Amino acid sequence: MASLHCLFCAGFGYLTHKLLELASGKLVMVLEGGFELRPLCECTERCMRSLLGEDVHIPEDMMDVKPSPNTATCIEQVISIHSKLFAAACGIFAVSVG
Repeated sequence: MASLHCLFCAGFGYLTHKLLELASGKLVMVLEGGFELRPLCECTERCMRSLLGEDVHIPEDMMDVKPSPNTATCIEQVISIHSKLFAAACGIFAVSVG
């Protein structure tokens, strides 16, 4: 469970890094919630470190993990909807998750 928690927090940092790349460094973040204080603090820290330009690392073997079939279907549906609404994003969303 500890490794899953670590990946979860690292994922927020990685996602922030990727969003910064896609948005050419222009990103607004809003802190919402307050559910579990420790993970909230750790995930916020990872995001802030990413915003500060620190290296974001997720182990390579974790990057190869594929989503479940139900998750992949859901992601593909969201991509389909958003690619229709945001024509500029079509190239970004031309990805298969399954």
